Amino acid sequence: LLAETLASVMIDSKDVEKALLQYSNTSVVEGHAIMDLNLLTHVLRKGGLSKFWALHHMMGIGKTLSQEPNVPYSEILKKKRRVIWISKLFWKGARIPAPTIMSKTR
Repeated sequence: LLAETLASVMIDSKDVEKALLQYSNTSVVEGHAIMDLNLLTHVLRKGGLSKFWALHHMMGIGKTLSQEPNVPYSEILKKKRRVIWISKLFWKGARIPAPTIMSKTR
């Protein structure tokens, strides 16, 4: 999808610098969407109903991608915004802060 985006941007624009900037902006949006969609996997680590809830939504995302492979991840993210918000809560709850260099020197 990103290679296709780069190709279309290069065709539309004769200015390479402008084309690469546009491609970069698109890539960053899609990369952030992929990262956010991956937050759903943190819910799978929990037991009970939350695991089934996460699987249900992951299967829906997988179905969308298999039926419409050209759908940008950012579009899927827009449809699953609430699901990702809840997944982020699970992620924040599971994080273990790593000690920093500053805390080791004190």
